Amino acid sequence: MFKNYLKIAFRNFLSQKVYSFITISGLAIGITCCLLILFYVKHELSYDKFYPNADKIYRVAYKATRAQGTSLVACTPTPVAPALKEEYPEIEHITRIYFDDEVLFEYGDKRIYEYNNVIYADPGFFNVFPFQVLKGDPFHLLDSPDSMVLTASMAQKYFGDDEPVGKVFRVNNQYSFRITGVIKDVPVNSHYHFGFVISFLAKNEKNFGTWLNLWTGYTNLYTYAVLPKNLNIEEFTGKAEDIITRHSGKRPGITRKIFFQPLTSIYLHSHLEDEISSNSVSNLIILSTIAFLILVIACINYMNLATAQSAKRAKEVGMRKVLGAERFQLIRQFMGESIILTLVAMFLSLALVEAFLPAFSSLVGKPVDFVYKDNLFFLAGFFSIAIFIGAISSIYPGVFLSRHQPIKTLKGLTESIKGSIGQLFFKKTLVVIQFSVSILLIVCTIVIIQQLRYMKNSDLGFEKEQTVVVPILSESGKKQYEAIKRELMDYPDVIGTSACLKTPIGSYTIITRAFPEGRSTEESYYIEHNFVDYDFLDNFNIEMVAGRKFSKEYSTDLKEAFIINEAAVRKWGLSSPEEALGKRLRSGIGIEGTVIGVTKDYHIWSFHKEIAPLVLICDPEYFVTMAVKVKPDNISQTLASIEKTITKFIPEYPFAYTFLDEDINERYQGEEQAARIIRTFSIIAIFIACLGLFGLAAFSAEKRTKEIGIRKVLGATTSNLIFHLSTEFTKWVLLANIIAWPVAYYAMNRWLQSFAYRINIGILGFILAAGLAFVIALFTVSYQAIKAALANPVESLRYE
Repeated sequence: MFKNYLKIAFRNFLSQKVYSFITISGLAIGITCCLLILFYVKHELSYDKFYPNADKIYRVAYKATRAQGTSLVACTPTPVAPALKEEYPEIEHITRIYFDDEVLFEYGDKRIYEYNNVIYADPGFFNVFPFQVLKGDPFHLLDSPDSMVLTASMAQKYFGDDEPVGKVFRVNNQYSFRITGVIKDVPVNSHYHFGFVISFLAKNEKNFGTWLNLWTGYTNLYTYAVLPKNLNIEEFTGKAEDIITRHSGKRPGITRKIFFQPLTSIYLHSHLEDEISSNSVSNLIILSTIAFLILVIACINYMNLATAQSAKRAKEVGMRKVLGAERFQLIRQFMGESIILTLVAMFLSLALVEAFLPAFSSLVGKPVDFVYKDNLFFLAGFFSIAIFIGAISSIYPGVFLSRHQPIKTLKGLTESIKGSIGQLFFKKTLVVIQFSVSILLIVCTIVIIQQLRYMKNSDLGFEKEQTVVVPILSESGKKQYEAIKRELMDYPDVIGTSACLKTPIGSYTIITRAFPEGRSTEESYYIEHNFVDYDFLDNFNIEMVAGRKFSKEYSTDLKEAFIINEAAVRKWGLSSPEEALGKRLRSGIGIEGTVIGVTKDYHIWSFHKEIAPLVLICDPEYFVTMAVKVKPDNISQTLASIEKTITKFIPEYPFAYTFLDEDINERYQGEEQAARIIRTFSIIAIFIACLGLFGLAAFSAEKRTKEIGIRKVLGATTSNLIFHLSTEFTKWVLLANIIAWPVAYYAMNRWLQSFAYRINIGILGFILAAGLAFVIALFTVSYQAIKAALANPVESLRYE
């Protein structure tokens, strides 16, 4: 029986090659997209679950509550970890992790900057995170202040096949660290990554400053603990949450507590300030919804075309009934043929997944694996779905055609049958659903692109163009920064220079409480710090709204004068920027000064966050960055000149640079990636919908062959016929727009709520989506309409 079904299916495929190809390819492409997104979602759900003790690891986070609101921060003050370990024996292991943004490594003739690849960790780090140790003593890897551990890829990068353990690295031209071990590379599905681990014991007060014992602020330092499985986390949190207050004293108007986050929930469910890396469940829901919708489009497409194709087989059904075929046998025949075609589409989709997996991994920015190709449970479920789709899509044509009396089909009444099928409400509904989904995805893509353009093109409050950012990490660089600036300004293509801790929107973060004059302790607030030179504001063209800039004419401007932004004035509760001038402000890092000026607010973070209070302090001790404003011409020659000067004054460091505008654009990689993904699958969804529309238009034109011939005989022009045949399909697209628009508006409005600064959703995006859908639909249908309209009317009247 199966052999017979296979033979009939093959014959039907050959007799209708184009439509069979459209049917199979549309379904295969839809299944491929669904599988690729499924594998990506599976990857994202697996984050941090590879540790054998993952269910026991927690991150310690920080919560500050005051009248103005609550701040939730992923970082903690440095002393929290040792205090917790000392006071609570329930804690099995604990470690701090400090991320260093930029480190110079030297070994032999290699001098390489490592960016965001170095962490400092306590000796108990590998008890908390049991990475596989490939070389070295797994129990004493970080016991010494000069110890360092490498990942396997970093060991290969620096030492090749040589033995790395025992070798000594020179770090930042100041410190030496001995390699005590090599571990397996950090898995991709970890919420933090590194290539080097340096013992936190190296972070003493001499090279870590007052941060080591500071309870009132935080840097990019994170605390992780291993707790017993049977521990009641809520009760334990209740006991330990006030540890900061107990050690640093209670402050009126503010409550400071810690809380514990399960490690496996951080990547998807934690959205605190200073997160290392994260995704969100909502993003996965959006992608899963897209995958489901594309599969729905593909299945609708398959069912519509299968139904339309089956109408041409009415006489075949009549003949089989005359020869004794029972109704159930006919239904089973249609079902068997449909399942065979669906299985072909399924096998094709598996091949397409293998072929396009590298491109998809590049699209999402992560290596996604075909993890199920050897999983029998997955394969069984996969092919069960194929059988289900095939069976569902064959039920209606099988039931409908088999119920007609054979004498009617054999007497030429098949036209009425085909007409009945063509006019069924559900077929139009399915096409409308297809285009509704496609238009929804188009609108989402347009809105995301508009938001990205808004973020990239909006006035940030400072000039970002043509700014070269150069690290000056050495002490000699800090001491000679004035001489470096003078020589750089001698170059005709250099417009301006300034030294600072970070550029206006740089990555270094120093946040502490600010205690303003005339306000009680409970009215203190968190403030961002940046340390800048006298030319910083001019170099970035940052506007002053009150007071003056730093000047060498005032000796007290060095370290003792503050410039704040408008956000800090508002937090202070002052009525105007001028009111802040002359007032005293004390920073949580022990610096106190007089406010001499107020800048207009400029963005110091991405558009996801509101502009925060900021204080600028002139203090060369904190300078690690040189910002060089250059002319747009002769960039390569200018960079060579900058390199010459930097290496002259700082020969111990290799020259490195970035462009500020590129650094800023990197902050929106997540949104760029989302736009690329949705845009790609929007195109695929439209393509699949158009495949179905093309097939249905062909069948519609074929069904109305005699009608077209009669209209031509009666004087209808080609343009009249094209318009007549296309009108029906354009009505469907119009209805699809009416359905898709409110859904798209709701979805995009929810997405934009994650931005502090956002666009207003305008009608233009919806009109563009509608116009694009209409053009694509008309182009798809017009081919068949023109073909039918140009046919010889004599042949049309002879049809059947």
